[in-house]
Amino acid sequence: MFTQQQYESLIISISQGVLTVRYGDKLTQYRTLEEMLKLKDLMEQELGINAANDEANKRRVFMKHSKGLKG
Repeated sequence: MFTQQQYESLIISISQGVLTVRYGDKLTQYRTLEEMLKLKDLMEQELGINAANDEANKRRVFMKHSKGLKG
C-alpha cells in the first residue's frame, strides 16, 4: 500500500525531472519517466486521488459556427 508521502515524493521527483526518489530512508532509482508516470497513476488509483474530481473536471463544450452568410 502506498502512502501520501510516497506519492508526494514521486510527484516532486517527476516535476524536477529526476529519476531518483527518496522514500524515507530508501532511495529508489527508476529507469524511465514513463515508469514513474505509470507508478503515479497506480498510486492515484490506490490513494483515491483525483477519483472524486474526475466527474467534476469533465466539461462539455458546444460550439456553433456559421460562414456568416444569410441565405
